[in-house]
Amino acid sequence: MDFIFSPITADRFVVESTLGFAKAFLQLPEIENANKEQVFWLFWNQVDGREKTMLYEAYQTVIEQLGLSIMNTRIMDSKRFRKETDDTGNYIFRSSLLAAEPGLLKTTKMDLFVQEFLKIVHS
Repeated sequence: MDFIFSPITADRFVVESTLGFAKAFLQLPEIENANKEQVFWLFWNQVDGREKTMLYEAYQTVIEQLGLSIMNTRIMDSKRFRKETDDTGNYIFRSSLLAAEPGLLKTTKMDLFVQEFLKIVHS
């Protein structure tokens, strides 16, 4: 496994839990003949556009001080994530079989996230 991508949300408990997991993962003993180039990446998920960016910047500063990699693109929150499960909408976004609607990709910035993700794994 070359990469681990871990989502985080701007919640103190989530950030602390994720950073604890990252620390534990990064301190695992090396295994003979294993890939020593493993990279742990964090990314912001369910970002509410109405929240103050100072909160994200504060967390991001700590993450960078810890020497962890964090993606630039943030996946924005969309209430359609929840509506999709209540049978009232006729759109599909969280399907692994069907393509998401282009409008939802842009709203959530998932299109930009996938581009950045591909750039990371192919570099």
